[in-house]
Amino acid sequence: MSSWGPLFVTLLIQAMASMALLTLPVMAPVAAKDLAVSPTLVGLYIAISYGGALMSTLLAGAAVARFGAIRVSQISLLLCALGLLLCAVPWLPAVCMGAVLIGWGYGPITPASSHLLARTTAPHQMSLVFSIKQTGVPLGGMMAGAIVPLLLLSMNWHASLLVVAAACVLCAVLS
Repeated sequence: MSSWGPLFVTLLIQAMASMALLTLPVMAPVAAKDLAVSPTLVGLYIAISYGGALMSTLLAGAAVARFGAIRVSQISLLLCALGLLLCAVPWLPAVCMGAVLIGWGYGPITPASSHLLARTTAPHQMSLVFSIKQTGVPLGGMMAGAIVPLLLLSMNWHASLLVVAAACVLCAVLS
């Protein structure tokens, strides 16, 4: 591998997308009160998000070929941010559409990063590099589990979603 830069960038993108997906489930007990729904409906949110991810993953290969892996990753992070903004609206249809947008952003991340790393990684380092990159998924979950409750202690759940959305935008800009 000529540089560890692509691995670091793809790991960060993967972690931010995973954090975006898991932010609302972490705050489900708090947000559910404002939405007047049971926190157990978080499973439906995850199903809707993964439904969106399924759709966008099918289009990811063509998008990466046309726009490039980094551009697709940036667009994906912006979709996650937009989805988080919609989830901050205390109206159930907005949260459902936010879940779809987060899924649309989450889906192409792995194909885009795999495309980039396949081009920049030496064959003998492929398994190590791809394994490290995939740790972005649990890393994002850990970030959501560690950071979101701290945000909720200092601000309401709407503002907490905005902070995570801003982090997604910042990651897109920096990448």
